[in-house]
Amino acid sequence: MIFRRIGNAANMRNNNNDKRRVFCYARAMSEFDWSSEKDEALKRIRKASFAEVLAHIRNGRVLDVIRHPNRNRYPGQNIIVLDVHGYVWLVPYVKRKGTRFLKTIIPSRKATREYLS
Repeated sequence: MIFRRIGNAANMRNNNNDKRRVFCYARAMSEFDWSSEKDEALKRIRKASFAEVLAHIRNGRVLDVIRHPNRNRYPGQNIIVLDVHGYVWLVPYVKRKGTRFLKTIIPSRKATREYLS
């Protein structure tokens, strides 16, 4: 996942206000959202759901977060690269008002070769 760095430990100690625990909590509680209609369609078509994606993200199965290669057609979109039982899923998302809105789930043979071989 992508997280904004809030400062280094030396700066936090100088302020007599250690915020490292708050930062870790904020990372764990990052918000995700998705379309319930799209989720139902993905369950029918690809046998995958956004809830499953979220579980893999929370369990540390994120291999990479990349910018979408077609920035003209998909501005502001990034892709979460997940290892799901030895296969790579690509999950495009956009940031909206502090949440990451998941767009779809794409199982990828090409990404599996690149990341897991």
